[in-house]
Amino acid sequence: ENGKIAHVEAEAKTNEEEEKKAARLKTIKLKTKRQKSRDDSFAAFCIKNQLRSTVASFEQDNVSRVVESSLAPKNPGLSFASSRCRGMICDFCGLSDTALGSSLVRVPDQREWDELMVFASRNRRTAMVADLREQVNANQGISTSKRRKGVVKVSIRVDGELFCDDEDEELFDQIKEGECLQFVPRNSEGFQDELLFRYDSNIPFVTGSLSAHECCAIASHNARKVNLVQSHQET
Repeated sequence: ENGKIAHVEAEAKTNEEEEKKAARLKTIKLKTKRQKSRDDSFAAFCIKNQLRSTVASFEQDNVSRVVESSLAPKNPGLSFASSRCRGMICDFCGLSDTALGSSLVRVPDQREWDELMVFASRNRRTAMVADLREQVNANQGISTSKRRKGVVKVSIRVDGELFCDDEDEELFDQIKEGECLQFVPRNSEGFQDELLFRYDSNIPFVTGSLSAHECCAIASHNARKVNLVQSHQET
């Protein structure tokens, strides 16, 4: 009897873990889909730019509408306007977002990266989200904050040292390189939308003082890892 109960409990636990993994995978796929939507918005912009002179000769511009309906994201927080960074360039390649057809993201500089890696390698989160959206005071029925404040990234330091959360394998489940590659948009509107998504879905993220295309940010991260390993081998 006890053996049957133990078997049932083990099966229930296995099913629960599988459901959690499936739900996590679905969330991560949604994150990837959101990034693709941003990339599609830049693709639409570049296509319309290339066809501008040709379309100008048409009596009616149906091409732009087709491009918009096919590629432009429906979510305002993923739109071209919420991703573009006018007047900014990638700190690594020197190109703008429209020149490469890829949005700019927030990337840690070398000092920030060195500090982050200490914790990321052990599945420890250093960045949290504070929800400052409009909240209603239950006792008085009035708003305690303004909606435009949105959500903000928060880091805690104690005596100048970055504070981290305890190791959290569930948070970093199916997340490669800890939070180091979980970039968020440089555009402030896109940043708010993405930060809110990460907050609701419990997916880690990384920010930084540099701006870069995601491909450049990934290449920089890999190069830094190589340099870090080499420096340890030399010492």
